[in-house]
Amino acid sequence: MLIDMVNKLVDKEMEDIDVGKKNRVVNFQPQIETTKEEELVMTQELETHSQIAVGFENQDDNWEDSQDKSEQTIDLNQLGISEFNQEFKQIQEQKDSDDEAKKKMRERNMMNMPSLSNKTKFAENGGIWSLPNCQPVYRNGSIYKWITTLNCYQLNEMYSSKTPSVVYDQSIQRGSRITAKGEEKPLIYASNVKTILSKMLDNSMDAGQVLLNYAKEYPEPLNFNENDNNTLSGQHALTICDAAHRLESMKIWCKRFKKDPLSIKDPREFYMPVVIFNLSHSESENLFVEANSKGKTVSRTRLAFHDVFNENRKIVNIVANQSLLKGKIELVSGTISKSSNKIITYKTLLDNVSQFKALNPKDAEEIGLYLVEFWNELIINIFPEAMGNVDIATKMEQKKQTFILENMFISGFFALANRLRNEENWKDKLKKLADKNFLSRSNPMWNFCLREGSKLVNSSKVQKDIAEKIVNYVME
Repeated sequence: MLIDMVNKLVDKEMEDIDVGKKNRVVNFQPQIETTKEEELVMTQELETHSQIAVGFENQDDNWEDSQDKSEQTIDLNQLGISEFNQEFKQIQEQKDSDDEAKKKMRERNMMNMPSLSNKTKFAENGGIWSLPNCQPVYRNGSIYKWITTLNCYQLNEMYSSKTPSVVYDQSIQRGSRITAKGEEKPLIYASNVKTILSKMLDNSMDAGQVLLNYAKEYPEPLNFNENDNNTLSGQHALTICDAAHRLESMKIWCKRFKKDPLSIKDPREFYMPVVIFNLSHSESENLFVEANSKGKTVSRTRLAFHDVFNENRKIVNIVANQSLLKGKIELVSGTISKSSNKIITYKTLLDNVSQFKALNPKDAEEIGLYLVEFWNELIINIFPEAMGNVDIATKMEQKKQTFILENMFISGFFALANRLRNEENWKDKLKKLADKNFLSRSNPMWNFCLREGSKLVNSSKVQKDIAEKIVNYVME
């Protein structure tokens, strides 16, 4: 439009520009350079607004009608440059006024943002909620889950409120982290949140669905009223089974929107399906595994931690909770950092327990209690300098001198425990491991498992050979 052209050329001196037809000219002298293509566009714009430019010969039949509206047009032939600038200033002021009016209207809308519904409630202690329009999904004659839709603003209201009705439960999620200030925070990856938010804003992702659960263990059951607009309600908070990163993205989105509604897309216009389950704690853990078993951001350690159908999990939980390994097991990552006081990952523990072949639940409990005793003996009497309550510096020094804390050697200790299980004097035999020279990095018997330098060769054959040498040494 003409104003778009003027925006580019305003306050510039005027030069001759041919506007075609009767070779009539408008005298602009811009100081900025324009391409032929730009001049052609400007020429076409001016031609489509012949009333504004000049009266041409052969005007169409509507030309005389337009004279009745002459007060609303600008005749550049009759106006000097100062008058033209004044006219443009008035137009620009009107445009600014319109923008301001739109902004005020948007702000008024913000003040009247709807809640989830007129039925939605929040309690002072959090958790109490009520959602209409929840469609039940049946399986085998009973309700398996409910599906509804909420926009991002509504979901954020449930998640970020001072009394939230949607919460992150690290025991069925990726876990938590401890900040430098000693605060426990959800394990959320900032890069994932940023990517999701960017894709939601430009509509380049479906955003999937939000999976929530109302635990069966709650004392007050979930309430569903088909006669009241399919309203689903509960007295306790819903826990996130999947979509923690998406909810964090919505939190940032809504915060920016409230600060400046004109600067970002309206989150109330982005709806997502929300699925609500009524599962037990262990069932919700399995739901997390199903939702993330193909995801790259969840470590195998964490998936193993939530795999409730793994038969060896009972043994692992006995060892993890009753032995001196408690607090020394990495539950989130697949590796142990140098600055960590952890000894073993949950995945390594679960994998090595499998060699004990529990026949039934009672057998699994007996194996678990035996391993509690075995690991307590290792930590207290055999490797106290490496596995005891030592500081990080001492632990790092032990790693430089011995193989005790190496993952592949820890697997060898499990193989030894399996071999010693039926030995009456197994504690006496275990004492042979206290020989500092045996597991020393300077012992040439371990050269076969080292690359150039001090790194271990990571292979199943090498791990099997390490375990065999440890077992043979103790059983001699």
